[in-house]
Amino acid sequence: MHHQTPQQRTKTTQSAERPEEAAASVKDAKKAALRKQVHELETER
Repeated sequence: MHHQTPQQRTKTTQSAERPEEAAASVKDAKKAALRKQVHELETER
């Protein structure tokens, strides 16, 4: 996990007006991070 990911999640959670929005934003951020990691691993081959 990237060292800034927890910080970004905290900012996203704090800036969201509703808890559902925060949960969706955190899930989207996590998905994006995982996609990036997969892409990096695929290009290593």
